[in-house]
Amino acid sequence: MTSIGNYAFYGCKLLSALELPSNLKTIGSYTFQDCDALKGIVIPDSVTYLGEYAFYDCDKLESVVIGDGLTSIEGGGFHGCSSLTSVVIPEGVISIESQTFWGCSSLIMPT
Repeated sequence: MTSIGNYAFYGCKLLSALELPSNLKTIGSYTFQDCDALKGIVIPDSVTYLGEYAFYDCDKLESVVIGDGLTSIEGGGFHGCSSLTSVVIPEGVISIESQTFWGCSSLIMPT
Protein backbone atom coordinates (compact mmCIF):
# COMPACT_ATOMS: atom_id res chain seq x y z
CA MET A 1 0.00 0.00 0.00
CA THR A 2 1.42 3.38 -0.99
CA SER A 3 -1.59 5.58 -0.26
CA ILE A 4 -4.26 5.92 2.41
CA GLY A 5 -7.29 7.69 0.98
CA ASN A 6 -9.43 10.50 2.31
CA TYR A 7 -11.56 9.54 5.34
CA ALA A 8 -10.12 5.98 5.34
CA PHE A 9 -10.14 5.58 9.13
CA TYR A 10 -12.66 8.33 9.87
CA GLY A 11 -14.41 7.79 13.20
CA CYS A 12 -12.51 4.63 14.20
CA LYS A 13 -13.09 5.37 17.88
CA LEU A 14 -11.21 2.27 19.17
CA LEU A 15 -8.10 2.55 16.96
CA SER A 16 -5.36 3.03 19.57
CA ALA A 17 -2.20 2.06 17.68
CA LEU A 18 -1.16 1.88 14.06
CA GLU A 19 2.12 1.15 12.29
CA LEU A 20 2.22 2.78 8.89
CA PRO A 21 4.05 0.88 6.12
CA SER A 22 7.57 2.07 5.28
CA ASN A 23 6.67 2.51 1.58
CA LEU A 24 3.63 4.73 2.22
CA LYS A 25 3.68 7.88 0.05
CA THR A 26 0.45 9.76 0.83
CA ILE A 27 -2.01 10.17 3.67
CA GLY A 28 -5.24 11.73 2.46
CA SER A 29 -7.42 14.42 3.97
CA TYR A 30 -9.41 13.66 7.14
CA THR A 31 -7.91 10.15 7.09
CA PHE A 32 -7.82 9.67 10.88
CA GLN A 33 -10.50 12.19 11.89
CA ASP A 34 -12.10 11.39 15.26
CA CYS A 35 -9.85 8.39 15.98
CA ASP A 36 -10.32 9.16 19.67
CA ALA A 37 -8.13 6.37 21.09
CA LEU A 38 -5.07 6.95 18.88
CA LYS A 39 -2.19 7.95 21.19
CA GLY A 40 0.85 8.19 18.95
CA ILE A 41 1.86 8.09 15.33
CA VAL A 42 5.13 7.83 13.43
CA ILE A 43 4.87 9.09 9.88
CA PRO A 44 7.49 7.22 7.80
CA ASP A 45 10.21 9.00 5.83
CA SER A 46 8.56 7.78 2.61
CA VAL A 47 5.45 9.98 3.14
CA THR A 48 5.60 13.05 0.91
CA TYR A 49 2.00 14.26 1.33
CA LEU A 50 -0.13 14.63 4.46
CA GLY A 51 -3.63 15.82 3.59
CA GLU A 52 -5.52 18.61 5.28
CA TYR A 53 -7.07 17.78 8.66
CA ALA A 54 -5.50 14.29 8.45
CA PHE A 55 -5.59 13.84 12.25
CA TYR A 56 -8.49 16.20 12.97
CA ASP A 57 -9.90 15.88 16.49
CA CYS A 58 -7.79 12.90 17.56
CA ASP A 59 -8.16 14.15 21.11
CA LYS A 60 -6.04 11.42 22.76
CA LEU A 61 -3.11 11.82 20.35
CA GLU A 62 -0.08 12.63 22.49
CA SER A 63 2.94 12.30 20.22
CA VAL A 64 3.75 12.65 16.53
CA VAL A 65 7.00 11.96 14.72
CA ILE A 66 7.07 13.29 11.17
CA GLY A 67 9.45 11.59 8.74
CA ASP A 68 12.03 13.33 6.58
CA GLY A 69 10.04 12.97 3.34
CA LEU A 70 7.43 15.56 4.23
CA THR A 71 8.14 19.15 3.17
CA SER A 72 4.79 20.72 4.04
CA ILE A 73 1.91 20.05 6.40
CA GLU A 74 -1.48 20.90 4.98
CA GLY A 75 -3.91 23.12 6.88
CA GLY A 76 -5.46 21.70 10.02
CA GLY A 77 -3.27 18.58 9.97
CA PHE A 78 -3.49 18.12 13.75
CA HIS A 79 -6.39 20.49 14.45
CA GLY A 80 -8.11 19.79 17.76
CA CYS A 81 -5.58 17.24 19.08
CA SER A 82 -5.93 18.57 22.62
CA SER A 83 -3.65 15.95 24.27
CA LEU A 84 -0.75 16.50 21.87
CA THR A 85 2.40 17.24 23.89
CA SER A 86 5.21 16.14 21.56
CA VAL A 87 5.79 16.79 17.86
CA VAL A 88 9.03 16.03 16.01
CA ILE A 89 9.20 18.09 12.82
CA PRO A 90 12.23 17.48 10.56
CA GLU A 91 14.26 20.35 9.17
CA GLY A 92 13.01 19.57 5.66
CA VAL A 93 9.50 20.80 6.47
CA ILE A 94 9.39 24.25 4.88
CA SER A 95 5.67 24.99 5.15
CA ILE A 96 3.14 24.50 7.92
CA GLU A 97 -0.25 25.69 6.74
CA SER A 98 -2.84 27.56 8.79
CA GLN A 99 -4.64 25.94 11.71
CA THR A 100 -2.30 22.94 11.66
CA PHE A 101 -1.99 22.89 15.45
CA TRP A 102 -5.12 24.89 16.33
CA GLY A 103 -6.75 23.57 19.48
CA CYS A 104 -3.67 21.63 20.56
CA SER A 105 -3.97 23.08 24.05
CA SER A 106 -1.38 20.73 25.62
CA LEU A 107 1.32 21.57 23.07
CA ILE A 108 3.88 24.12 24.19
CA MET A 109 5.57 25.68 21.19
CA PRO A 110 9.12 27.06 21.54
CA THR A 111 9.48 30.80 21.25
